[in-house]
Amino acid sequence: MFDNFKPLQQLQKQNFDFYPTRYETWKGGKMVSSGKTNSIISARVLQQDGAEKMEVNFIDSNLNNELSQKNIFDEFLTSTDRLQLITIPEETNVENVTIMMFKKAIGATRQRKHFSNGEPFCCNLFIQSGVIAKVTFSFSNPEKLIEFYSEDNVSFKFHKDQKHSGHDPIIHFFKRNRFGSNNAIMTFLSVLATIDRCVILEELYNPNMLDSILSDKLLLAYVTSGKQYLAEKVIENSIRNGESEINVWGLRDKLDLGLAPVRNRVQRLAIYNDFLSKSQNLIEREFLNLMIDFCNKTYE
Repeated sequence: MFDNFKPLQQLQKQNFDFYPTRYETWKGGKMVSSGKTNSIISARVLQQDGAEKMEVNFIDSNLNNELSQKNIFDEFLTSTDRLQLITIPEETNVENVTIMMFKKAIGATRQRKHFSNGEPFCCNLFIQSGVIAKVTFSFSNPEKLIEFYSEDNVSFKFHKDQKHSGHDPIIHFFKRNRFGSNNAIMTFLSVLATIDRCVILEELYNPNMLDSILSDKLLLAYVTSGKQYLAEKVIENSIRNGESEINVWGLRDKLDLGLAPVRNRVQRLAIYNDFLSKSQNLIEREFLNLMIDFCNKTYE
């Protein structure tokens, strides 16, 4: 269900936001409360005592007696089916099996820490296709678990019904090469029909992460397919994720572009074959051959 990772790999700390719509509180293996929420879980990288840490904020008057408004975590690492923000002290006021397991596996992340009633020692991020799908907080004083879910279409897969097996090699190419926002390669997508560009870019796009190039390409796909309201959503996400004012102005300037020109298969193949004849880059050539194969199988 969730993306898998090689466990206990340290990750670079990065900002993110999650927009839950409901929560569940669990104690002793039983759900003791649940309800709706519209508060943002917002995480930011900060410097504290000469070290880089993560601050996770959550403001909800109905829940802040259970989960503190501000929570600081020392490390960001992988587990088998999740990413984890953790604080593991050598000396603490709580006893917890999970804390002991972390201490044996990676060692303490700080010398001492006194956990208050609403202060978690761990924040878990559950990922689906590269997008945060669920966030949970684990506590020791007392032991409990609070889970947050989003039932909105935060994955931005508005065209998932148009996705077919022909898109998969292109999507896998980007994920395999780990440069989903490579500008030169991304430019080649513009030759495709806008619906195919939307499908592919939505699979790569994470609305909770700042990626200027990918946001630009997805916005263009929406604008040139007449979906202005989706283009506006991309801009909203870019602003929320900390995009610079200059880049936001650049995105807004493209909102007035017209619809993309209609091309047939022969025209698209001519463009890609021209690119292929001029490219000496092996990765580019691999991608262009994928695009030629896609055009032959998809367009009339």
